[in-house]
Amino acid sequence: MPDPAEYFITKVIVQPKSTRDEIAGYENETLRVRVTSPPQQGKANERLREVIAREFKIPKSQVKILKGEKTRIKKILIQGITEDLFKSYIAKIAK
Repeated sequence: MPDPAEYFITKVIVQPKSTRDEIAGYENETLRVRVTSPPQQGKANERLREVIAREFKIPKSQVKILKGEKTRIKKILIQGITEDLFKSYIAKIAK
């Protein structure tokens, strides 16, 4: 079980209304995530949290949007993982 005291903060660019929910890559310290939900009433933000939680195998409650609730560019906090663990996961799952 990951330790919630460990965390990693990263910049995210979200592409709403995509055909798939997926992490599309990590470049220049920025995570690129595609979500199928539209950017209305927080649906894309909620789906973003679900996609990240699923990919990193952590509870959705451990993914928090710190900045950018209403924009495509966000800053998120992922609890339960370190920077090294984050980067090793990204190397495995990003296409």
